[in-house]
Amino acid sequence: AQNKIAEIKPAADGGIWSLYMHNGIQYYDVRHKRLVRQEAVVNNALRKPSHCCLDSGTGLLYVGHNGAGMSVVDLKRHRVENYRHRSGDPSSLPSDNVRRIVSDRHGNVWVGTSNGLAMFDPLSRRFHRLVGGGPDRIGDNIYDIAFDFLLYKIFIFPSASIIVKIFFLSTKFTYFRLV
Repeated sequence: AQNKIAEIKPAADGGIWSLYMHNGIQYYDVRHKRLVRQEAVVNNALRKPSHCCLDSGTGLLYVGHNGAGMSVVDLKRHRVENYRHRSGDPSSLPSDNVRRIVSDRHGNVWVGTSNGLAMFDPLSRRFHRLVGGGPDRIGDNIYDIAFDFLLYKIFIFPSASIIVKIFFLSTKFTYFRLV
């Protein structure tokens, strides 16, 4: 069970990242047809229960953990920074249970957690939470995120039966209930 794969994602350079649920991450170099072990400091920092990963293409690898926040790996410097939820701090991660990490075509990093959605700004190292009140409330448990880049929309899947559509250029939320 320690080597169970949580996610397989493409690397920005054409390789493949294999994220293990409890045993760190490996990189497969497609050109040389070999597995490349990460530096010990990186692999040890990622030995947390993990759900998802994203290679941003900017030299940063994002890893979402189950109960341990989000780690950002600087692949050139072999450094890892971990971000956690801080109660009362709206610029922190909404929850330490990160289920999905995706980026849009503008380089924004979107993080879906068990307590809502946030956009991470790598320059300021802050999270900007998306919340709606009343009928515009975004679901707490974000399981997946998808984009429609032509129409500037983001689709959030907070449960198996609901889809939330957010327009990038407004604060309008539209809900769809699947039947």
